[in-house]
Amino acid sequence: MATERICAVILASGLSRRFGEASKLLQHFNGLPLIDLVINTLARVNEIAEVIIVVRPDDHNLKSLLQTRNVRVVQNLNSEHGISAAIHVAAKEAYNFDALLICPADMPWLTTDSIKRLCQAWKVSGKSGIAAAIADGQLRSPAIFGSDWFSKLLECNGDSGAKWILESNRDIVVPVSISSQELEDIDLRKELQGS
Repeated sequence: MATERICAVILASGLSRRFGEASKLLQHFNGLPLIDLVINTLARVNEIAEVIIVVRPDDHNLKSLLQTRNVRVVQNLNSEHGISAAIHVAAKEAYNFDALLICPADMPWLTTDSIKRLCQAWKVSGKSGIAAAIADGQLRSPAIFGSDWFSKLLECNGDSGAKWILESNRDIVVPVSISSQELEDIDLRKELQGS
């Protein structure tokens, strides 16, 4: 049997309104730009065949930084429509893959081990399956959707993203326990203090 090909997509086209004027993903955390922490985590996972980053067309500084990284950059021309517009771009870009791993760009504590466990959990269910992080009883990102779900991902709308797919199909989602601390994201400038 051929090895399943997983495409990881980092969602980096949000407006980060709560963070302020500066580009959140370019701010340093533990000595690196925040975006690099997630890129590096995903790059160390052998199960991931390609890393794609979805960005806003006007985020020139982020696009410039990403030119020096081993990732493919695609633009979300509808970023004002929320996270779902980025998920639409991701699903379209992943059409040649067996699965799509959706990961927010601002999770600096996410570990390679957790992503590897997520990939292994998805492989049990295959193209018709979903594996998702679970913390405090809540299914959440990062999550892997088998290719049978790509068309459903195109139905997402607004800022709830693919959460509705996870919740309405809870009986088939393979949950992967990840600590809520590891799944914390950076929304405010003060959350970067002390890094």
